[in-house]
Amino acid sequence: MAEFAGDRIFILNAVDQGAQQSTEELMNSVVWNNLPAVKEGKVYRFDIVKASSDATSREWLLQELPKQMIQ
Repeated sequence: MAEFAGDRIFILNAVDQGAQQSTEELMNSVVWNNLPAVKEGKVYRFDIVKASSDATSREWLLQELPKQMIQ
């Protein structure tokens, strides 16, 4: 995972309980916590429902990404 993770990581919060559990397990792992983006606080989480594939949702995401990155 460390070979592929960028300097920023974007996560869409899952709706499905199984996917939520898998995401939490990943985020509690040693591998995850040793990623440079995680150590530097450059992980951004977004609501998957708002980040759907329709044009309005994509527009929202394009506006929201920069806001999150400057916080």
